Amino acid sequence: MTLKKEVDSETYASHFFTIQLYYGKYEVAERIITAFKENYPEWDADLSFETPNYKVQVGRFKQYYNALNKLNEIKKVYPGAFLLTLKN
Repeated sequence: MTLKKEVDSETYASHFFTIQLYYGKYEVAERIITAFKENYPEWDADLSFETPNYKVQVGRFKQYYNALNKLNEIKKVYPGAFLLTLKN
């Protein structure tokens, strides 16, 4: 049981949710992240490269329902946004 608790604790610590706004060309990704940072300055936003496309991901949430609420808020402006589970 102790080992199970330790594994669960490590899993919880290393997993989080993020919202992906875009996956594609650099020019579009750059425009999206710039506009997002202007409209939501309190949110973390990340532009990264995954061959052959760029990704715009925002927010880092530990709680699924908190991430889902934020996703619903963001979908009003970015209807193609979706939730991802990532591991550190």
